[in-house]
Amino acid sequence: MDGDAEDESHNVKFKMTRDLFLGPYNGDVSLGVSYRAREKTYEADVGIYGDPAGSLLTDFESRPPRYSFGRFGPGIDADSLRAYFERNRDSLDFDEEDSLIAANVANYEMNEDVTAAFLMSTFESGGWRVVYGVRYEDTDFDALGTRLVVDDVTGNGDPMLVPAPFENSYDNWLPSVNVRWETGNLVFRGAATMTIARPNFAELSPGGEIEFEEDGGETELSAEIGNPELDPVESTNLDLGVEWYPGGLAVFSAGIFYKDIDNFVVIADVAEQIDLEGLVGQPVDDAEVIQPINGDSAELFGIELAAVKQFENGLFLSANGTYVDSEASFPGRDDKGMLPRTPEWVWNGAIGWENRFLSVRLAATYRDISLQGFEELDDPAFDVYQDEHTQVDLSAKWNITDQLQLAFTANNLTDEPFYAYFGSRSYNAQYEEYGRTYALGIKYTPF
Repeated sequence: MDGDAEDESHNVKFKMTRDLFLGPYNGDVSLGVSYRAREKTYEADVGIYGDPAGSLLTDFESRPPRYSFGRFGPGIDADSLRAYFERNRDSLDFDEEDSLIAANVANYEMNEDVTAAFLMSTFESGGWRVVYGVRYEDTDFDALGTRLVVDDVTGNGDPMLVPAPFENSYDNWLPSVNVRWETGNLVFRGAATMTIARPNFAELSPGGEIEFEEDGGETELSAEIGNPELDPVESTNLDLGVEWYPGGLAVFSAGIFYKDIDNFVVIADVAEQIDLEGLVGQPVDDAEVIQPINGDSAELFGIELAAVKQFENGLFLSANGTYVDSEASFPGRDDKGMLPRTPEWVWNGAIGWENRFLSVRLAATYRDISLQGFEELDDPAFDVYQDEHTQVDLSAKWNITDQLQLAFTANNLTDEPFYAYFGSRSYNAQYEEYGRTYALGIKYTPF
């Protein structure tokens, strides 16, 4: 399968600023407007072939993949399979209908136009600096995708390609205030803001697949579709922080933050939350509908600590960590849980040495357990969690001359696997080992 993706964005901005001098107080006031027109299209090129020779995957068997939990079984030699396909392409049976259907289901066209206006002002006096204002955004969105519908209940069961157009619009007021106070070697910061994050186009695509059939006198619906009706994620944010510059190449910082979030996006089986009859035109006895939807609301409180220190002999140390306590509510659930994709603990640390010729850095990153998604919104036992993960990386750069540089990286030195599970670590959902990755490169700058 190949695809041609195009993403065009046209932007126009206009801004006016007037300086203000009121005795010991300096500042300015600005206003402006902007317009952004974004268009994204995707056209898939899918080829589905049959092999009249009746080849089996066992013809391309390779040694078993490495798997820590036991013997996985034979693997597939992808290079041999690809070479066989290229050698015999002309003798294979091209399935034009299935190829066309698969390509059309993947295709989409989306347009997102954002018109914005803002008013802001800056105030400065002594060690104080305040920036405050408000921004208004009006968003118009339209999308066109294709759904593959297989209806064996009210139809004849043949695959049908059904256009799926959609239009939506919404607007947002986004006030903000940022305060900075500097005294001696200390800098204090505070902010209160309202922000939005629009869903990505992959989640908004109205296309997908719907299969509706009858089994034993009951109607069964199976679907995997996008959701162009997603609302943007809205967040009200409060931040407080302090930075200490003790002198030299060193800085220590600490901060606390609070966020009140609405409409965060999760992917789940939403059969109990949507109008199934509106989807297929008649009552449904049993259904599974995988779709991104907006969650209800979430709150999180966090603490951040960071430190960086470089010594005169070239040694440097850095570390930062974040603790987040989150609580979110979800459609169709009474109990609350952690906000998806928000681990409780994250920390990074690095130690290294450098001079004008050589730089060496050893870094480690830790991410705590995090909720990734839902198989069934009404059953927490099927919630998918990503296990804690620690990765250690090494990087080095050698400036051979002013124009020539040699670079080396070694990632995942401890061969840390990726592990996800359902509800409890005993129930494996996904396990992947990537091994270590090494790269050696050379960079030449003639000027």
